[in-house]
Amino acid sequence: MKFIYICSVVTKSHPEGQLIMYPVMKGYLVPLRYNELKKIERLNERQERKSKSESQLLNCDQRKQEIEAELVQKKTTMSQHEHVRRNIEDNIAYRRVKARVDELDHELELLEQRRVETGSTMVIESELLKLNQERDRLLSELNRCRGTMSVYDSNISKNKIELKQPQYKDIDKRYFDQLIQLKTTEMANKDLDRYCNALDK
Repeated sequence: MKFIYICSVVTKSHPEGQLIMYPVMKGYLVPLRYNELKKIERLNERQERKSKSESQLLNCDQRKQEIEAELVQKKTTMSQHEHVRRNIEDNIAYRRVKARVDELDHELELLEQRRVETGSTMVIESELLKLNQERDRLLSELNRCRGTMSVYDSNISKNKIELKQPQYKDIDKRYFDQLIQLKTTEMANKDLDRYCNALDK
């Protein structure tokens, strides 16, 4: 009689031509039915798939952490871009206020000229006072804008230098590619889990 050893299992030919597995237990051969053998094989396959899935999930978690770290870095970069945008808006506001100050100065010159030409009147004096007050307010705002612009110019210079560093090159494209890879892996793992659950049933 011919015996075939597979790991700790002995196989011999059945008279009817059907292979029957006999695992060795304490020196005795315990017969297993063909269906039971198939169940053991399926169980081993599922365990292998489970181990592979767990390994893939671990890799996905590690990759997720890497992407989250890069997202934090990207948010920092976006925050810097927001600073640049605000700097531009403040620069526009500064130019608008300066133009208004120049316009008021011109109006004051005209009023002064009219006052000299027509003499001192209550209406002109009142209008002149209002314009002087408006000009003083705008000059105060202009000085504040100049101080703010000085700070923003310094920040812009620093951000420009930082944005030239290699880690920010093609950051948008790299983030999008990594996000697609992560979503694809998550979908594949979900499909694998559903497949394993279906086999268990």
